[in-house]
Amino acid sequence: MIRATSLITLERFRGYTTLLAICIWTIWIVDFSVPGPIDRLGKVKGTDFLHFYVTGSLVHEGRWEQLYDARNQFERASTVAPGSPDTVFIPIESPQT
Repeated sequence: MIRATSLITLERFRGYTTLLAICIWTIWIVDFSVPGPIDRLGKVKGTDFLHFYVTGSLVHEGRWEQLYDARNQFERASTVAPGSPDTVFIPIESPQT
C-alpha cells in the first residue's frame, strides 16, 4: 500500500510549483505580447481594471448618478479601449464607502 505522505515529497512539490509557475508566466507573456490595449483574443487587457478605471473616473468627476448607467459606462470604456467589443460591464455593484 502506498502512503499519501510518500507521494508528496518536498522535491516533487518544488518541481510541480516550478512547472506551474513556468506555465502561468508563459501563458501571460504570450497573451500580453501584442502591443496596445487589446490582447490576442480581442479583449481588453485587464478587463477588471478597465471597469475600475471607468467607475473611478466617474466618481472623481462627481458624476455619482452615472455609476448605474450602463450605456454611459460602455461609452467611456469604449473611448479608453477602442476596438474591443468586451467593454460592457453591468453596474450591479453597490458603491463602496
